[in-house]
Amino acid sequence: MRKEVIIVGFGHGTDAVISTLIREHTNYSIKIFTQEALLGYQKPPLSKEFLSGSLNKERIFFRNPEFLKKHNIEVFLSCPVKKIYANSKHIELSDGNKHSFDALIIATGSMPRTLGSIQNPFHLHNLHDAELLKKKKINRLGIIGAGFIGMEVASSLAQSVKEIKIFERASRVLESVCHEDIANILTRSLVTSGVHIELNCLIESVKEADKKTILKTNDQTYELDHVLTCIGNYTDTSIVDNAEINTNRGFMINNFCETSAKDIYAIGDCSEYQNPFNQQYEVTTSISHATHQGQIAARNILGIESKMSQIPWFWSNQGKNRLQMMGYTHIGNELKSIKTSEESLTKIYSHNSRVVGFQSLNNPIHFAKIKKIMDEHYTNVEPMLIEHLF
Repeated sequence: MRKEVIIVGFGHGTDAVISTLIREHTNYSIKIFTQEALLGYQKPPLSKEFLSGSLNKERIFFRNPEFLKKHNIEVFLSCPVKKIYANSKHIELSDGNKHSFDALIIATGSMPRTLGSIQNPFHLHNLHDAELLKKKKINRLGIIGAGFIGMEVASSLAQSVKEIKIFERASRVLESVCHEDIANILTRSLVTSGVHIELNCLIESVKEADKKTILKTNDQTYELDHVLTCIGNYTDTSIVDNAEINTNRGFMINNFCETSAKDIYAIGDCSEYQNPFNQQYEVTTSISHATHQGQIAARNILGIESKMSQIPWFWSNQGKNRLQMMGYTHIGNELKSIKTSEESLTKIYSHNSRVVGFQSLNNPIHFAKIKKIMDEHYTNVEPMLIEHLF
């Protein structure tokens, strides 16, 4: 008898689940439910190559319909899941239909945050948003938030939009995710391309008036054609009952990617797991992390006991700049700084005498060398293993 596997959401983690289950040639029925009207696709290019026009739409999809049909994978588009019932092992859709499962994977990703003072907020959350942004005739664009998405969008549109202003409440860009020295290089590059960055800036209101958007900060008012909100994400956990599945900032999982409910797993941005260095629960947004978790969850469903054993890595393309990061630099102290040019810099971090991560700007050789060691040694990278490289 075929076992029923249900996956809620269709992102990078889901694609990894599909690959793993198919590779094992198992007798499983796979059903994917997604609230989007499209098959799963890559999201990182939306703020970079796709938005700038260097990557076309057809190249961002994971799988074509023929592949899914060949492997008997059913995908239910525009079909949001209303509730997951862990004890009775079934899901309820927004239209009232129910589907039973033997194993279920939650891969819903995250939702964009907004501000109550913003009228009709616009986010870059999916392909539909990216296509709308590309089609709009914009001379003056406002971007709220100088995180990775805000910086990438500004870099991608710097040549095609006459005036771009970034509004950031912190005293610098990428404050919570990137070393100040690296952030300063990225800031200079963006400003050189013509982008204006307003720091220490509080948004009081964003309203539409006379086909324009009026953005008011704590000390000035701006008239813009369009405003994009990029102030982070959160996990919507409302599809589960907290009495059945533990949640906090995400769906809490163990090292096997399993939630507190047996046979129910969570992967990717929506999962909250224990940092392998300090055992504190956290949420990580990373393609490599989602992919690894998808593989782990699938293997455990197959009965092949598997634990998470990879350090997540991440990249951000901003114009000519290539930032590559790995690990948990937010819990570490700076161990070593390597500057190879005015625009090339690597910062390595340690915690409790172990290397926990690094950030490398415009230096792919550094990234490859350090990543190789961290991949091989996981949480047991002694500083001397890194220091001898340089």
